[in-house]
Amino acid sequence: MLALLNFSFALSIYLLDLRRTHRELDLIDSIINRVAAGVLVADKWGNILRVNQPMESLFGYSESELVGHPVGSLIREEAGERFGSHRDGRQLHCSVEVSQAQLGGRPVQVYTVVDVSDERKARDRLSVLAYHDQLTGLPNRLLFDDRLKLELNHARRRNSVLAVLFIDLDRFKPINDNCGHDVGDQVLRQLALRMTATLRNSDTVSRWGGDEFTVILTDLESVEDGITLANTLIGEITKPYRVEGGTLELGASVGMACYPVDGESAALLLQRADQAMYWAKRNETGTLALFSGLTQAEQQESSREL
Repeated sequence: MLALLNFSFALSIYLLDLRRTHRELDLIDSIINRVAAGVLVADKWGNILRVNQPMESLFGYSESELVGHPVGSLIREEAGERFGSHRDGRQLHCSVEVSQAQLGGRPVQVYTVVDVSDERKARDRLSVLAYHDQLTGLPNRLLFDDRLKLELNHARRRNSVLAVLFIDLDRFKPINDNCGHDVGDQVLRQLALRMTATLRNSDTVSRWGGDEFTVILTDLESVEDGITLANTLIGEITKPYRVEGGTLELGASVGMACYPVDGESAALLLQRADQAMYWAKRNETGTLALFSGLTQAEQQESSREL
């Protein structure tokens, strides 16, 4: 009789807990389904217990398909950012907040998920507008300056040589004047593609403005390696351009300054590459001039304000 009483008491406690749990679950369902954002509830092991209706709509899966699966099968983290996998294969850029809660006396994790893919695309477009030349798609001065400072730090750590090129196109103004700016723009776009294809992935080419370009050559073993790459680049620049059924030709005057022999700061290297380019422009048009190859007098007379 005592055992039967104990069993009845234990059963009543169990049924009470079960009813309380169901009430908690009903309450949770009522709350999370009123939230506009996607909400996911997982146990302490990271397995999905509940999702709300916006979460089902966001990822294309019903709750019954998600319950019991790990959160990581739906949401993953890469380089500090969260991505969600939609049923149709799309990858959603997500903002995710995780908080701790209790469900029936058990610890659970509550994920609040918002799709920010459109906002991220808009931010990326603004970044492109802010840091890239609109005609050629090349990095602009702002992005070039950032990369030059970054690559200089890498060169210091690796004890390697870095070269900065300042390029001014020869015979570009007559193209604009005689053929029109549309033709000139086509030539500049072709030029940007050639330069990008010629350089290595680690290098950077930037449109400085007008018909001037700047280049960073990284991870060089010697100054001579930089000279070889610069001359290869000049060879590509000076090949004929086919535009609107005609053929046009350009030249390039190039100045080069190298870390560490010509300077250790980004501003100084850029200034000295510019000085070398101006010397080449005035004295030997269409050639490559090294800052370290100029006499002190030639360096001083080639200065200008960047």
